Amino acid sequence: MKMTRLWVMVYYCIAGTLMVLVLLLVIQQTKMTAVPVMAKMKPEIKPDTDTTCAKYPSTLVGKSKIHFKALDYVALKRKLSDVGSGGRWRPKNCIGKQISVLVPFRDRDEHLRVWLNYIHPFLQRQKLNYVIFVVEQDGKGIFNKGQIINTGVVAIMERTKNPCTCIIIHDVDMMPEDDHNLYHCNEAGPTHLWYAVDKGSTGKYRVAYPDHAGGALAIITTHYVMVNGYPNLYYGWGSEDDDFSERIAHHKLKLSNSPNNTGNYKMILHQRDKLNEITPQRMKLRRSARKRFKTDGLNSLETKIIKEEKRKLYTWLLVRIKERNEVKW
Repeated sequence: MKMTRLWVMVYYCIAGTLMVLVLLLVIQQTKMTAVPVMAKMKPEIKPDTDTTCAKYPSTLVGKSKIHFKALDYVALKRKLSDVGSGGRWRPKNCIGKQISVLVPFRDRDEHLRVWLNYIHPFLQRQKLNYVIFVVEQDGKGIFNKGQIINTGVVAIMERTKNPCTCIIIHDVDMMPEDDHNLYHCNEAGPTHLWYAVDKGSTGKYRVAYPDHAGGALAIITTHYVMVNGYPNLYYGWGSEDDDFSERIAHHKLKLSNSPNNTGNYKMILHQRDKLNEITPQRMKLRRSARKRFKTDGLNSLETKIIKEEKRKLYTWLLVRIKERNEVKW
């Protein structure tokens, strides 16, 4: 007899609990990532009602015009005064879906200010109970997106203690145009949130290729742990998202896509960072991807969170990664 969707969700959450507990135990014992013990969070204030927020609340406005003008932080804080410490917000008149937004980041402050100005109202119109984490790589070494995302996911899991936490992994230069593009997670598998992207507001959209997982992705931590997270070996730009999508397919998880009528994004046009050069080993790593699924990822992570701050519009984590010259190739 086929299991109902409810039983599928229960199954994943139970399995996820075991996987998350095992992962956190391994991290604690081997100290493969030195994530400090987070301060106890204050009990969350319950909403004024027991009513669950509507899937498509009346506050949605549809497609919005996106401007790439960056406000300064004084203006941003004044405009977004209802956002709580650490970038946390929840609706007052209903119970919203809980999500954590994770942004891998380094030296893109202007882009971050543009993104924060847009993403907070976008998530609030969807009546989500959310918190934003900006996870920044320390130092001047080559950027490693995989290690930064893995570290952020571990930090979120340690805070929530929930194996079915919904995480939105989001590039800082990607702006969703239509708030009917719901930032929800799917218990059947990850959701790639953008269908097509317009780089620099030219009006010309490029459709995402099949099975693409980069840019903006919704995934529950159960599935993230199942696939062993992102690979840690891609230093620089390129192919880490493709490696991750191959992990999703290998574990027979369904990768969904946002519909073409709501999944359009604007991207801030910019030159590639000097310390984010094209990954020199990317093709070699792609050819060996399947051999590394079980050994390169969350269970081989060697990073350290060296600072954390609950800033007004987001929680900031500063991460020291394992540098490329420390890797035995």
